[in-house]
Amino acid sequence: MTPSDRVRAKKANYLIQTGVLTHRGFKHLFRNYAYLVSQLLETVLMAIAMGLIFLQVGDGSKEDIQGRLGAIFGVVGLQPYVVMLTTMLHYEEELKVFSREQHDNMVSVLPYFLSMLATSFPFAVIMPIIFSSIYYWMTGLRPEWDAFLWFTLCVFLAQYVAESLGFLFIALTRTFATASLAANSFVSFWNLCTGYLINPDTFIIYLEIIGYTSYLQYTYAAMAVNELKDNMYDCPSSVPEECLGYDGNVILKQQHLVFTEMGPCLGVLAGMAVGFRLISLLLLYIIKKSPA
Repeated sequence: MTPSDRVRAKKANYLIQTGVLTHRGFKHLFRNYAYLVSQLLETVLMAIAMGLIFLQVGDGSKEDIQGRLGAIFGVVGLQPYVVMLTTMLHYEEELKVFSREQHDNMVSVLPYFLSMLATSFPFAVIMPIIFSSIYYWMTGLRPEWDAFLWFTLCVFLAQYVAESLGFLFIALTRTFATASLAANSFVSFWNLCTGYLINPDTFIIYLEIIGYTSYLQYTYAAMAVNELKDNMYDCPSSVPEECLGYDGNVILKQQHLVFTEMGPCLGVLAGMAVGFRLISLLLLYIIKKSPA
């Protein structure tokens, strides 16, 4: 029996593999202080930096209300993008280890994939909560507890979709340079389709098609609904007709967003996260890289 045959003979079942890989993954994460600290610092510093830009946005003028939408767009366009890049950078090295162990018939695709989900998910939940807790109250968005919770959920879903996309790109290319190039190409067009830079009602046909694939558009729509729906801002006039521009429902209608309810937007985002993960799993099965 060759050494390779002995390895194959001793290969553990999926459940044991998943448990061992998950334990190893958490152990590696907690030993890698630099990675954990950098993630935490990035989240906190980004929230503070962006919060200072939109510090306590007012609601007493139409410009202030537009500033609130700008604060939402800032979250949608920037923080998930950073998460996508860090995911690709992190798993570039991780997948090299996986490729070597898979080549030696030590691990299977599904156990590795499940362990990756298990080790990454807690941080995918914690970081959006930290970010939202700082940014939301610094900017002075809708001062209601349930609105804050919905905002946090939107941030979580947007970042999780971005993380799923980052893993998909790196699973496809296995190199950060190529994966980041592909990600930048997609994000550039997706940013145009959020509904903030260009009103969706004026999209030309190809932007409209791209918009349906843009997780940024659904995130922005959900956050805009959360901020605007049934919200009446301070109108400086006592004339009802002059206060229409301060009625959140009227402003929301003028946005011509892909959905005017949060539920469908959040459902699409959740579906995208699951879909991108399943595509990544399929890519791990199909693309087998020989270890360097």
